[in-house]
Amino acid sequence: MNKLDRTHLKQWGFLGIAITGMALFVSLLAFTLILWGRWDATAEPVAIVPINPRQPRARIETNTAAAIAEAVVPLADDSSSAAVVSTRVAAFQSADTWLYQLSSLDIAQIAASEYDIVVVDSALSAADISQLQTKPDGSRRVVLAYMSIGEAKDYQYYWQSGWDADPRDGVPDEGAPDWLTSSNPEWCGLPDWCNYKVRYWHAGWQQLIISDEQSALNRVINAGFDGVYLDNVDVYQYFETIDDRDSSRSEMIAFVQSIALYARQTRGEADFLIVPQNGEALLESQAYTSIISGIAREGFYESGGHKTIADAFIPAEIALRRLAELGKPVLTLDYLSDPAQSAEYRAWTIEQGYVPFVGARKLDQLAPLEN
Repeated sequence: MNKLDRTHLKQWGFLGIAITGMALFVSLLAFTLILWGRWDATAEPVAIVPINPRQPRARIETNTAAAIAEAVVPLADDSSSAAVVSTRVAAFQSADTWLYQLSSLDIAQIAASEYDIVVVDSALSAADISQLQTKPDGSRRVVLAYMSIGEAKDYQYYWQSGWDADPRDGVPDEGAPDWLTSSNPEWCGLPDWCNYKVRYWHAGWQQLIISDEQSALNRVINAGFDGVYLDNVDVYQYFETIDDRDSSRSEMIAFVQSIALYARQTRGEADFLIVPQNGEALLESQAYTSIISGIAREGFYESGGHKTIADAFIPAEIALRRLAELGKPVLTLDYLSDPAQSAEYRAWTIEQGYVPFVGARKLDQLAPLEN
């Protein structure tokens, strides 16, 4: 190859590099314009469903899926980028009132009431639930099924009399499931009825609650409930203290997660509501707060009123405020008979943006909306 040929080769080489570089620049510019159009900072912000109409949440001035997922109740799982608010979730998040009644139910009377949410025993028919889900004005009412996941109750469908029969003393007999422990003395009226604490981390109990064909959760979903109201979540404190079980807290979180994921993924109820009662210390876990739809807190106001509401439950209040900041409803309940205490309690909780309920401790009455 002579000198002229080598010169021509270098010129073509430089030209090729220039053309390639220009092509890369054009491609990069086009890609940038596409992204800019998709994530336009001037796009309309996404409106968030408020905790309740009393305290509307601010609109989120961002289009990031992560921010939206924090403010909207997660559906199938916390990694979903789709922020979908169903009629069920919207009705729950905008509720102003709720009723908690487990016995002596008059379905027609409750259906005719103005309550936005009702928590009732899970042993209702699909027809009863459907009737309860429509308010007198035709709007949607949320119906949650009561489900105890930290205690077994001897009136439930799964109970076998041989578990505590000889004698009937609140202590499981030989041959009872290994997840069944001694009775809860505060909720035991032997020989007629009794509640028993359970080792909720055992596979046998979790199958009974979640995954057996006739499990408590499958019955609730099949009947058409909007979600579950989980009681005795705070039993982890008992095992943490009495049995010195360090893992009891994380095991309860995992249990609640399993309930949510089974309902939302395995059964396909993507907007199924999960509402635990008490156990607000679990709210320290982001995994827990991401899976629940809201929370109920019992006993903000002590009977007799010898403590102010704010002083009595400062740790709980801090945890609940953090959850409310995520746009998730906080339901409160107390058992008060004094009208002045009831009025003070209701005024304070409403001021915080929470949804109060005052009723009888036996939960056997349709309480008036203004008590």
